[in-house]
Amino acid sequence: MEFVLTVGMKLWKPMKMSNVMEKSVCIVKLTCRECGNTFEFPVFVDDLEKYTERKEGIQYALPYVSSDYRDLMISGICPGCWDKIMEADEEKRIRIINKYK
Repeated sequence: MEFVLTVGMKLWKPMKMSNVMEKSVCIVKLTCRECGNTFEFPVFVDDLEKYTERKEGIQYALPYVSSDYRDLMISGICPGCWDKIMEADEEKRIRIINKYK
């Protein structure tokens, strides 16, 4: 099963995690729209489905995923780039943000 999400996200095929819960896990692979760096992290497939099917908000569906990665899933912009955007002067910040509208 593969999921197609916005912001250039790709999911690898789910695999079984060998733990007590025996829940299916997949690796989320995200590429920052600003710098092009790639980030990967595991999530439980059923939790990801709750988010992608809009059954739950991301913070409730994936509470174990860091807020930085959840923001990356939503915006497509990594924490480092967000810091740079917020440190930029107002004119440059508006230009960068408008680029993604």
